[in-house]
Amino acid sequence: MTCRSIRHRSRNPENVLLAETTVIGVKDKQVTPQELAQVHVDTTVQEKNITHPTDSKLYHTALVKLANAAKNRSIRLRQNDLRVSKQTAIMVSRYAHAKQFQRMQKKLKQLKTWLGRVLRNLRRQVPQPDASLEQRLVPCERLQTQKKTDSKKLYSLHEPEVMCISKGKAHKRSEFGQKVSVATTNRNSWIVNVRPCAGNPYDGHTLAKAIVGVQQTRGVSVTDAFVDKGYRGHDYKGEATIHLAGSSSRNLTRAMKRRRKRLSAVEPKIGHLKSDHRMQKCFLTSLPGDAINAALAAAGSNLLKLLRALAHALIFWLRHAFSEPDSGRLDSSGPVMVPLT
Repeated sequence: MTCRSIRHRSRNPENVLLAETTVIGVKDKQVTPQELAQVHVDTTVQEKNITHPTDSKLYHTALVKLANAAKNRSIRLRQNDLRVSKQTAIMVSRYAHAKQFQRMQKKLKQLKTWLGRVLRNLRRQVPQPDASLEQRLVPCERLQTQKKTDSKKLYSLHEPEVMCISKGKAHKRSEFGQKVSVATTNRNSWIVNVRPCAGNPYDGHTLAKAIVGVQQTRGVSVTDAFVDKGYRGHDYKGEATIHLAGSSSRNLTRAMKRRRKRLSAVEPKIGHLKSDHRMQKCFLTSLPGDAINAALAAAGSNLLKLLRALAHALIFWLRHAFSEPDSGRLDSSGPVMVPLT
């Protein structure tokens, strides 16, 4: 298989670099096509570069953005409440820290009222706003009308696609970003596909697209996919065999039982993607930025494997290049030095 064929197979342009690393790994015999046909699939959260969202900060930020937009267009607002909104947002955090929640709710209601007043004022003065102002007004109106019990709330004005995702971690109750599906090989943990899952879907409903993405990236059909219990009730109906963690292992070969035990190997791989390859926090904007950042992190992980293989070959070459021809091998102390006569 050539790089050109994989480039045509991959519909996502950000996955082309990831496909190239896989092709080089197969060409250099670092990974075999048989290994690429058996994958682990899991999901993680790629956080966005936003502050921890609170209602007071969002209301005050919306007021500031609307006031600046009106000032740039020479729109005279009756009242923008910028000075008092900043002090009120500070008092909200202080009341929350002191657990004086009735006073906190009163201040939040004031901020929300001021935001609605500015929105109505702008809509009256500019019945047909330009595209930039409309893009600023829509998320602020969504913020002003949303309720505490809404399922898909707005957590950031400059990143409206951010979702609140809970993964059951003991040290972090929820994360704000996008869910990302990661597929690795069962052996040696080569990353073969990453794709963001917009809208925080159920893990089982992402399996079909993940396997299709693996086949498009590599051009090889998946024979076995190993997933955890979060994928119960998945939506995949293809030819690949789905091995669910905790299911019966009867009538399985010894090799397949060993492969099923390696399901937990995807967890440290995701940890390395976050700590070593900058997938911990995405600084690129919108959903395409999430996809690009995840694909670059995965490609960097595969490139690191290739560089390690190159390093071993380089060390082997240096040993033979600097060793004396008569000795046949390099002494442990280093290159053999021949004295001048």
